[in-house]
Amino acid sequence: MPWTDVEIVTERLRLRAFREGDKHAIVRLLTDPDVRRYLGGPVGDDHLEAARTAAIGERWGAFCVTDVCTGEVIGGCSFDRWRGVLELSYELLPEHWGRGLAAEGVRAALDWMWGDTDDEVVVAVTQTANTRSLDLLGRLGFIADIEFEEFGAAQSQLRLIRPMSS
Repeated sequence: MPWTDVEIVTERLRLRAFREGDKHAIVRLLTDPDVRRYLGGPVGDDHLEAARTAAIGERWGAFCVTDVCTGEVIGGCSFDRWRGVLELSYELLPEHWGRGLAAEGVRAALDWMWGDTDDEVVVAVTQTANTRSLDLLGRLGFIADIEFEEFGAAQSQLRLIRPMSS
């Protein structure tokens, strides 16, 4: 099945590839100061179009997270190889925080990823100050790996090893 046909449905969410009609939500995810607080701040106009365009299409593992009932785009979840190993990233729009949606979406994306790759480890990196994200990753089974400085801030890398049943 082509990557763009993948859809993951949970109790409250649908994860699918980003589409052209999602550009407004992508812009918001890239420019909202609350969303970008621990991601280096809002993306500037000079990089906005490139980043928005890169999210749409056939980039493996770049999920648009939507409300399963309304179809509203509420965030994104993706896998990339920025540091040579598979890395998880995720973000939700602020009005959807605090309801367990990030954990639900990330858990579903991880389950899919383990079935679609041979990777034995996935990492997630966030600013050490982002305690909510560190807590969420811990609840999902990620363990502390390394700490380092990048982009002028202390960063924590956590890792998750492939479950035995995957």
